[in-house]
Amino acid sequence: MGIREHFEKKGEGDLKLQDLGLDIEESEELFFDVDREVTEDDKKRMVEQLTKMVDGVYWGEHKDSGGIFEINLRAAVHLAIVSSDALKDFKERDYFWSNGRIFMENSLEREDVSGFLEVASCLRILFPKGFSKLDLHGRDVMEMHGDWSIKAIYDFLIAFPDDRDYFLESLNQDYVFDNGMKEIKKLRDKNWRDFAVSLSRLRIIFPERFDEIDLNNRDWQGMKEELEISRDRESALRFFRLAGYMKILAAEKVEITDKGLEITMSEGEDFRQEKKSRPERRQF
Repeated sequence: MGIREHFEKKGEGDLKLQDLGLDIEESEELFFDVDREVTEDDKKRMVEQLTKMVDGVYWGEHKDSGGIFEINLRAAVHLAIVSSDALKDFKERDYFWSNGRIFMENSLEREDVSGFLEVASCLRILFPKGFSKLDLHGRDVMEMHGDWSIKAIYDFLIAFPDDRDYFLESLNQDYVFDNGMKEIKKLRDKNWRDFAVSLSRLRIIFPERFDEIDLNNRDWQGMKEELEISRDRESALRFFRLAGYMKILAAEKVEITDKGLEITMSEGEDFRQEKKSRPERRQF
């Protein structure tokens, strides 16, 4: 079914944040300084790993297995979100653009909406100018059958920002938001990495409702501890994936425009205070 049929306009009752256990105390230190938490050595290690992933060295005998391209593409996006400068001299960037376009064409033929949108959103972030020139239309994608999960909604809004308002009108927005909050409740204190992922997606979908969720010191401490655990592991991918989503959560503003993913970070020690900020754009 298309997106309009997928989300029926049905009431699920009024869900309160208190019912989810997310009506928590305010914190005075809600801040994640990506420039301080992610070192130049971290970035160098991720670029080296990404190069090996693209070359196939990292994957060994599995380099031609299905799904490898998508993993490599997501890895580039995570690194770009954390630090676009880390990719400015990356020699294999055409690998992502050329293979991504082929992947999207094949996904459209199969009507694989989730697969298409995942790659489309990544290319929008990495190559905003090039992606805008492609003959792709969000309203056509909305008619595709498939799994319109919160992840697919998140990917659609990144890939097709011009269709944002029209797309959101097709959703039962309270239903989507409430289900996202239920998922966050399940993950809180149990899986900080997926907690950050789910909450970041919800922020992209409903930026105007992000203030309804108060992240406290326990949340940030849990995510930071998970980040340090990920840093010590052999693979840098898990570390940069979490760092990227934490940056989205800590940002003063996150916008999806025809220029890509624009993240405005506060320069103060508390991102909820009004202080001088700097916009960043993630792209090659």
